[in-house]
Amino acid sequence: MEARRPAPAPVVPPRNPEPPPPREPGLGPALAQGLARVEERLNASERREMDLQIRVDDLRTERDQLGFDLAEARKPLLLRLLEALRRR
Repeated sequence: MEARRPAPAPVVPPRNPEPPPPREPGLGPALAQGLARVEERLNASERREMDLQIRVDDLRTERDQLGFDLAEARKPLLLRLLEALRRR
C-alpha cells in the first residue's frame, strides 16, 4: 500500500505586492522627484510641530509661574511678613 502524500500548501500572494512599473517611460523620475518633495515637506511639517509643542510647553510653564506670582502678590502684607518670619 502506498503512503499518502500531504496536500500541497496553498500559494498565498504577498500582502504588499510591488507597485506596477510606470506605464510612461519618463514618469518614474517625475514620481521620485515628487515623492522627495512630499517627504521634505512632511519632515519640515514635523519639525514645525515639534517647535510649536516646545513653545506651548514653555508658555504653560510661564503661565503657572505667573499664577503663583499673582497669588503671592494678592496675599495681605501682614500674612507675607508672618510667613517670612516662620521661614527664618
